[in-house]
Amino acid sequence: MQTSLSSRFSKLAIAMACTTLLAACGGGGNGDSNDTGSNTGGNNGGAVSPAPAPELSAGQILEQQKAGLTSTANAYNLALSIGDTWRLVLDPAAKTYTLTVVQTAFAAGQLSNGAVHTGFYAVGADGELGAANGDWELLVDANTQSVTGGVRGFAGQPIVIGGKPVIAQVNGTSYAAPADLSRFKGTYFVSGAMRNAGNGAFPWSYAGQLRVADDGKSYQLCANGLFNAQGKCSAVEPNQEVSEGSFNLVSDPATGLIRVKDSTGGDQGVMTFQLNGLGGYTLIHDRIGRNEEGVLRTGVAYASSAVALKSGDLDGSFKCKNAFQSSWSSSITIAGGTVRIAEESPNGYQATENLTYNQFRSAAGTLVDLPGIVEASPAGRPNDGAILHPISRNTLVVERDDEDAQALCSRAI
Repeated sequence: MQTSLSSRFSKLAIAMACTTLLAACGGGGNGDSNDTGSNTGGNNGGAVSPAPAPELSAGQILEQQKAGLTSTANAYNLALSIGDTWRLVLDPAAKTYTLTVVQTAFAAGQLSNGAVHTGFYAVGADGELGAANGDWELLVDANTQSVTGGVRGFAGQPIVIGGKPVIAQVNGTSYAAPADLSRFKGTYFVSGAMRNAGNGAFPWSYAGQLRVADDGKSYQLCANGLFNAQGKCSAVEPNQEVSEGSFNLVSDPATGLIRVKDSTGGDQGVMTFQLNGLGGYTLIHDRIGRNEEGVLRTGVAYASSAVALKSGDLDGSFKCKNAFQSSWSSSITIAGGTVRIAEESPNGYQATENLTYNQFRSAAGTLVDLPGIVEASPAGRPNDGAILHPISRNTLVVERDDEDAQALCSRAI
């Protein structure tokens, strides 16, 4: 998978030069296991162990996740892969929409914080929604009220970063953030990428874990490493470096979003969430904030609950795009234990690779258990694997090593 997706989700396997998430690196301006109880089933002094609780169906788990959440029909908070957050409100009767920019680091022309654009949209044969002027195309999952798709413009003008047009991948939800964020407590697998907002310079991507505190008011990031049994952020292998960060979370009822602050109270963007359909939540941190040198950084971190996956959970076809390299695209088709890769541009790489669920192989060849991820490896070359990070049944995140960026693969309509 070296050509089309990634030579390895290497940020877990290779040491990074930057050891502080918000610090600058490389010439300036660079940003930065849950314990589970079990019954043994044996006798304990004559006592009889209680019968195990019945296993819940996917539908029952989803209903538990929805409990207490408020959904606004036809209104969606959208997290864009360039770090922006937008709000989309539809009028199904008139087929009109209102699109509001909640935050952006790429203000140009009419695209700025608070900008509002209205227009018409159409519904496709497969239920996809598309702006009449071609600005965006989205698909709503009725079961989870989650949104996937892409945005290429605002008010008919393309989004341009560093002089190049980009197509931002989108994930969103109609659910507002609850006042009590403790429902999100726990450990998540996270993959992220960021860069300078002004010119797109100093890209940096990472993988690792984040842990939301029991009260839901903060999260700890362990980038390029994993939390060990003592809850410490540690490298997968000796002599590797990890990056750590701490962020505070504040529910914002006015917008239905979660505001993210650093330890000094500085703004570090917003967080949205999704019901991922795999048995947990997905948290998306759309970061727009300044690092310790005062340089504005932007990017996205996708975090998914550490829920064990099964063969078949992700079966189907996906289209893969990278917002910052609009000329690159690929298709992947997952069927149980294999994935078929068909890169469309620029190299045309094609192959079928083997999938391993809930494990990845470190640079030293050691198998590491990690619920919620999938590793794809070419036949006979297990050490050349790449991690696929499902953030929902409909979206996968894959690192693009050659750009220190991420590709998002959305389920094909």
